[in-house]
Amino acid sequence: IPDDVVRVYPNPTSSILNIESKEHKIAICEVRNLQGQIVSTQAYSNSIDLHNLNDGVYIILLRDNSQKILSRKLVVKE
Repeated sequence: IPDDVVRVYPNPTSSILNIESKEHKIAICEVRNLQGQIVSTQAYSNSIDLHNLNDGVYIILLRDNSQKILSRKLVVKE
């Protein structure tokens, strides 16, 4: 998924992360820690709740129906 068609904000975030996608039909939002462990998997919606994550740096993976993936660095802090 090209970077310019998906907007992920605010980053850093403390709880709610908004995801805007113009063209791509995102199916799954997956959040991983820097060790690669999945800490959250949610069906796509315009916003996902990350309040249960500890402060730190994560990678968010957005996967569309054809299994294309966009990854972004995500900072979570209170």
